Amino acid sequence: MAGREPMDAPSGSDERNVAVLLELGQAVCSELDLDAVLRRTAEAARTLLEAQGGSVWQWDEARQELYVAAAVGLGVAAVVGTRMKMGEAVVGKVVAEKKTIHIQDVLTDPVFGRAAGRVRESGIRALVNTPLLYRDEVLGVMGVYWESQREISQREIDLAQMLANYAAIAIRNARTYEEVAASRRRLAAHSRELEVLNR
Repeated sequence: MAGREPMDAPSGSDERNVAVLLELGQAVCSELDLDAVLRRTAEAARTLLEAQGGSVWQWDEARQELYVAAAVGLGVAAVVGTRMKMGEAVVGKVVAEKKTIHIQDVLTDPVFGRAAGRVRESGIRALVNTPLLYRDEVLGVMGVYWESQREISQREIDLAQMLANYAAIAIRNARTYEEVAASRRRLAAHSRELEVLNR
């Protein structure tokens, strides 16, 4: 009987990536303050993928647009204060299609077109943008940026998607916590008003 093909042992790099992913995932998910979750996610994306920049775009359901909620390192100047509609630019396409988009060289990729100059000035040359999905709800987009053209591997895309899954849960938890806290504050204020009226 023929023996089974031996499985490749995980490389040191794979073990490091898993360890870093678990550590970062736990750090992101341990937060209940939304701003802290968003910043930690941007930092975690940069660290995990050994990139020079990271960002988190949040989806504003009421205005039907994305806005930058946190950004660290390379590309901050290019993204801070930016708003995008669904389907607009790379981040808008990520939301519309609910799938990761990676670009190995922003200067030659047609998706950027006239925006390539602004991106070039920011120092961004390659990127991965991954949707932050909670169940089927789009919460935003996690961006990772490099300063040089690069071959982005499937392994890097998978790592970005795994971190985005952790982050989406943490963002949903933090939003729920904020909603509950706001509701409690309203109830407490209403209760005080009733006490005053009943005196």
